[in-house]
Amino acid sequence: MKKVLSVLLLFIGCSNIPKTSYYNYTDLKGKKHIFNTDIYKLKDTDHFFCFECDRLHKLEIKKYSDTMTMVDSSGTKHFYEYLVDNANNWCYNHNKYEYVESLKTFQE
Repeated sequence: MKKVLSVLLLFIGCSNIPKTSYYNYTDLKGKKHIFNTDIYKLKDTDHFFCFECDRLHKLEIKKYSDTMTMVDSSGTKHFYEYLVDNANNWCYNHNKYEYVESLKTFQE
């Protein structure tokens, strides 16, 4: 009777394995990442382990006001951080520096 009870308790204990959620993401360069944290709910910059790359990644939280997304006249999307007019800015979509002319407003 003790053996049956101990085996029964063992199965009950093993049946409550905690569930881990995994989240799939694609970064701006098109690389896939798998984290066990929902990165869209992050509040602070921190390091998280990527199960796809098998290493730690530093995930930085950027304020929306510090970034700029633009679409040029050909319909191509560009994503800049700290956009500076009439200068070379790093485009995360194309992974290179791109010259951006000033955005002028005309008043009549």
